[in-house]
Amino acid sequence: MALRLRAGANLLYRLRLIVRLLRVVASVHARQGSSMDMPRLSKSVRRITILNRDGSGGWSPIVLFRKGRKRKKKSTALVRPVERLTRSLVEASDKATSTYLRRHKKANRKRRDGWVRDLPKNIVRAANKGAREIRPADLLGL
Repeated sequence: MALRLRAGANLLYRLRLIVRLLRVVASVHARQGSSMDMPRLSKSVRRITILNRDGSGGWSPIVLFRKGRKRKKKSTALVRPVERLTRSLVEASDKATSTYLRRHKKANRKRRDGWVRDLPKNIVRAANKGAREIRPADLLGL
C-alpha cells in the first residue's frame, strides 16, 4: 500500500489510529448488519482499504471508502458566463420585487391607501436594493 505523506511521523501516527478505529467500527457494524457512517475525511483521501488475513493465511482487502468520480459538467464553457449573468439578474429582480412587496404591505398597514401615497418612494428604494445585488463582475463575465 503506497502512501504519500505530507508531514512527518505525526501524520503516520494519526493515520494508524484512524485505521485502527475504522477496523473496530467495521467489525462492530459487520456484526450488527448496519451500514457504516464514515468520519469526515480530507479531500485528498481517495480510498480506505483494510487488509485482513483470511483462514488460509492470505490477505483479503476490504474497501471501507472509495471516492466517487467527478460528475460531468452540465453546461459548456461558452454558456456558463451567460447563465451566471442571467442568474445574477434574476436574483436581483427577486430581491427588488420582494422588497417592494414588503414595503407595499407595510404602507397599507400604516394608513388607508398607504401604498398609493408611498408608491414612488417604495419603487425607488426597492430598485436601489435590487441594483445592489447586481455584481459588476457578473455583467462583464469575469
